[in-house]
Amino acid sequence: MPHFLTMTKMTKNIISEDSYFVSIKDPVESRRHILEASKKCLQSLQSYQKILLIRDEKLREMEVLRESVKELIFLNTKLGHKLPQYKSEIIGQFKREEKKSETKQEKKPVKAEPKREEHYDRTELQKLEESLNAIEEKLKTLG
Repeated sequence: MPHFLTMTKMTKNIISEDSYFVSIKDPVESRRHILEASKKCLQSLQSYQKILLIRDEKLREMEVLRESVKELIFLNTKLGHKLPQYKSEIIGQFKREEKKSETKQEKKPVKAEPKREEHYDRTELQKLEESLNAIEEKLKTLG
């Protein structure tokens, strides 16, 4: 008889001799606690997925901002080359006059752009929500 067959028979005998069962007091309550813990875990994962989406959006917006600033710097230097040379004394006088005229005139309110709403691929988040709903249904059936 091959060696591996005898080993499996021996391990089966050992497992059957050493196996035992533990009695659980109030199994329904234990199951409820386990399901509630699973629910909290899924809620935490759901929150984490939302945080990841917010981080991704933040990175995209930071990149857009970075590109805009680069473009503004480029356009400012281009404009600086097109403007005539000036003396700093003249600019100082102009700034003082401008401050006086600003106090006389009212400032116009600036309108904010409407916030864009983008759609993201939320497959992982949807899976977590479905799991959470399933656990809540099991909790309802238990109690």
